[in-house]
Amino acid sequence: MKTAHLKFVFSPMIFPLLKQSLLAFGSFLVFCGQSNAAGSLGCLGAGVTEYFVPGLGFALVGEYDDAVLLGGSRRILRNQIWQISGGTYSSLPETEMIRASDSQSGKDEYIYTWDQKSQKAATLSRIESGLQNASIYQFYQSRCADQDTDTYHLLNSAIRFDHFYDNWMFWAPVAYEVMNAQGFFGTSDSIKELHLGDGLTRNEALLGSFTNNIFVGAGEEMAFRGALQHYFFDSFQEMGFSPQASRHSSILTAAIIFGSVHPTGQKGSATLAGIYNGYTYHPSIHEFDLTTAIAVHSWSNFLNFYYAFVHRAKVTETNNKIQYPLLHVGFNF
Repeated sequence: MKTAHLKFVFSPMIFPLLKQSLLAFGSFLVFCGQSNAAGSLGCLGAGVTEYFVPGLGFALVGEYDDAVLLGGSRRILRNQIWQISGGTYSSLPETEMIRASDSQSGKDEYIYTWDQKSQKAATLSRIESGLQNASIYQFYQSRCADQDTDTYHLLNSAIRFDHFYDNWMFWAPVAYEVMNAQGFFGTSDSIKELHLGDGLTRNEALLGSFTNNIFVGAGEEMAFRGALQHYFFDSFQEMGFSPQASRHSSILTAAIIFGSVHPTGQKGSATLAGIYNGYTYHPSIHEFDLTTAIAVHSWSNFLNFYYAFVHRAKVTETNNKIQYPLLHVGFNF
């Protein structure tokens, strides 16, 4: 049997997120400090600096609290990932793929091997990328002028059921994910096996995924809907579009950019999800609801993971457990 081995060395998240981050930071040139060119360029420089050196970009524009909270948190997380991976940033889950033409089942087979080390590295990298995108939103909302924003409140949007419990736009994609898992829309054309090593349990994998998706959902929606889509909405009106045309155009434009930074096989579905989340965020001309858009993104991703990898996949666990300290803080410059 021929086997194609694919090792995920941060490829499922870092490279798409790097493209996404560079696109988003490039947009600072037009939406940060919109009042004058010098202010725009200064904010652009601060944004790029913040991406590469967490905390420094915020400090350059006088947002010292954000430099400590967002920048400091990202720096700690980056150091944790660096230490876990031994300075290689390459300790994420490994994947083996068997093509349908070579498998006994006649379907594509994916064998995922996770352990505590790779799970922790994956979780921390997702949290860091979420905070990185939250920084984009913070720069946009504050216009690099140390203004009060709702950035920190939005990070817990996924559990704000008091806000969206009666909003059908939240429950519709949740219902879709559940129905899809039960086979209402056909059966899966692939087989997945999940091997958990070093004492990593199914519940720990679930907890890690839930944490990942809270931060990824919050960060991506803050960057693409709260910053980029909102910028396009204002810009289209300045170009002479009607408010309603600007709303639809901004949703579609931001969704296309959102889809373009995803891996090849996910571009179409990501664009459609971006359109849905765009209307969730901007349901009417005078209404913006970033909390519900974040919740939709976070819970849809989590439920997709749960049903695809934990509920339906064949899961095996080994008990040769490796212990890691609960908290270890270090600094690399």
